[in-house]
This record gives sequence, structure tokens and C-alpha cells, in this order.
Amino acid sequence: MRKPKINYTKRKLEEIEKLAGLGLTLPMIASWLGISKSGFEKNRKRDPRIDEALDRGRALAQEAVADALFNKALEGDVQAIKWWEMTRAGRSGKAQSETKHTHYVVEIPAPIPSGEEWEQRVKE
Repeated sequence: MRKPKINYTKRKLEEIEKLAGLGLTLPMIASWLGISKSGFEKNRKRDPRIDEALDRGRALAQEAVADALFNKALEGDVQAIKWWEMTRAGRSGKAQSETKHTHYVVEIPAPIPSGEEWEQRVKE
């Protein structure tokens, strides 16, 4: 016996959007709808509004988290600044040197101070 077809009302699509935004996987959303994952996949192919709801939910969640992270970074939260720099600004956590160092060794013999000069240096 087949289950009755799900009517994807505006309310049902809003719930799918919310669940996708919360990070639920497709099998979890299918389970919430009371259908199998394969049944949900078939419904997605038949009704493009389902994928639109999934994409919108994920995008809205990303926007909310990015906004919160950005605001924390602006408040001076060091961890938020580091995370923003690494994930959003494309920088890595490794320090990078932009200069090349060339080392030269030059031996210059130092004059040996006399006894009086040595005593004078020690007093200073």
C-alpha cells in the first residue's frame, strides 16, 4: 500500500527551509516528513520548490552566522577575528615572511685593550 502523496504547501516548504538552515541532512528532513530518502529525492526532482527551500535555508543560515561572526570580530573578539581572517579573507594561520634574509659574516679583529683601558671600561 502506497503512502499518500505529500502536499508541499507554503508552510511545509518553510519548515524544510528552516530544517535545512539548522543543518539537518536530507535523510533527516525526509524522516521529519515521514518519507524515505528515496521518496524525498523523487519529490525533489518533481518539485523544484523543494530544492529552492533547501538552498534558501542553507544560505540564510550562512548569512546569519557570517553576520554574527563579523559583528564579534568588529567588537574585538580575537577568536572571531582569527576565524574571519582564515575563512573569509583567505589568509592562513601560519606566519609568512615577505622578506628574504641574506647573512654575511665579516670578521673584524677587535683591538685588545690595555690594562688601564680595561679598568676604565669595567668602571663604566
